[in-house]
Amino acid sequence: MADKPINALIAASSVQPTDLFVLEQNSTAKKLTGQILENWLLSLAGSVGGIVSLEKTGSSGTDPVVDVYTITFSDTSTTTFTVTNGMKGDTGAQSYVYIRYASQQPTSDSDVYNIPDEWMGIYSGLESNPANLHYTDYSWYKIKGTTGNTGAAATVTGQTVDYQQSSSGTEIPSGSWSPTVPFPLEQGDFLWTRTTVTYNNATTVVSYSVGYIGLDGTGVGDMTKASYDPQGTVLAAGGIPGFVTNALPSYGSSTPEMDGTGTPGISANVARADHVHPSDTGKADKVHASTHATAGSDPIDPDDIGAAKLDSNGKVLASEASAHIVFKSGSATLALDEAGASIFMTNSSAAIITIPANSSVAFPLGTEIEIVQTDAAITFAAASGVTINSSEGALTLNSQHKSACLKKYGTDTWNLQGDLV
Repeated sequence: MADKPINALIAASSVQPTDLFVLEQNSTAKKLTGQILENWLLSLAGSVGGIVSLEKTGSSGTDPVVDVYTITFSDTSTTTFTVTNGMKGDTGAQSYVYIRYASQQPTSDSDVYNIPDEWMGIYSGLESNPANLHYTDYSWYKIKGTTGNTGAAATVTGQTVDYQQSSSGTEIPSGSWSPTVPFPLEQGDFLWTRTTVTYNNATTVVSYSVGYIGLDGTGVGDMTKASYDPQGTVLAAGGIPGFVTNALPSYGSSTPEMDGTGTPGISANVARADHVHPSDTGKADKVHASTHATAGSDPIDPDDIGAAKLDSNGKVLASEASAHIVFKSGSATLALDEAGASIFMTNSSAAIITIPANSSVAFPLGTEIEIVQTDAAITFAAASGVTINSSEGALTLNSQHKSACLKKYGTDTWNLQGDLV
């Protein structure tokens, strides 16, 4: 309304109680609401017996425009009133909006710049040159939240594998899945495998693989000839080799050699299925027999293993014992030479087994160590930086003759399973 003359506006089709008019009353400009106009008209109509018509009968002036309205009553008497339209207002001032940023809530103009950052300042006003503004002219808001805590490492808590038979190798079947392979499978069928992996945050990942039950093949021509003479060059030269025509090479008749200089051999003869190599008795005294005996076991006949593997009493040397058993009587930190060992705890009071950090003792990935409790409770502790995952939710062997197994599957991550409480 402020940028148009009154006579350029759309004409109103009715008068509402909340509408506003401008009128001159006793040489003073006043506002007139639609409700007051209605009340006056009703009062006026009541005093003369009712209104027959109300119409605009004239206008005068340009700015402002004064409209004349005539009311005709049922007794043919009339009365008039004027409505002065508002004057065209002045053009409003230009408004400007500027946005600036800061890494923290600014305390000086040097903290403010144009590159988006954690804080944002907004200016809205009449200043046309942003260079004239100061940091205090902006309203500041923190738009970047603080960094959240690092979530727990994802670990697999469960996995299921199911199967389903289908006639399609591209569309995932919609039928029922079974934990066992369906039987029987027909030629031309597809076998779908669905693997569902569950992680420690309760999310699951489902993957599919599909196999095809092939049809029986039908041979064409001589497959042996096609394999050994695919280009037909041998046939063109005069014939197919003897092994293609079922004429096998001759069998050898000499005794196989045992010692001598290694050679790939040049003989075309083949050995029979029942050929026997002679015994190499000259090296019998150098053979080391395998044994699972431990140091201090009953004497073993020197004829059974090399005598150099026994001590002066005829017992197996500790260095040659293949069963790796270690005895401990109290709290201790695992050592590298205990990788793959079975550790028997003989302590009579509670003890602690500590798993060292990889930077201290570099056990190979996949290392397994068994802990056997023969008496008092055994508790497993992690050195700084080490994580022990236990599916039982406990880290203690608390009953006699119980055992647990430690397995390393990360640089400083171990899995613990067993009779834990």
